[in-house]
Amino acid sequence: MRILPCVIAVIALMLIVGVGALALLLPGVLASDAVREQIQTAAEGALGREVGYAELDFGLFPPSLLALD
Repeated sequence: MRILPCVIAVIALMLIVGVGALALLLPGVLASDAVREQIQTAAEGALGREVGYAELDFGLFPPSLLALD
């Protein structure tokens, strides 16, 4: 039973590191031209009209993705 708190602590630490890495890496991925093209193509296909945006922003709590301008 002494190992259970250690396992819980390791899992919690891995989750914290994962969320931190996501917060650091996601802005760079979202700013790439390849991601911009994929998002615009998917949105144009779904909406049936031309879509453009100036910048993408994201939030962790609550999880959200915002297209600005």
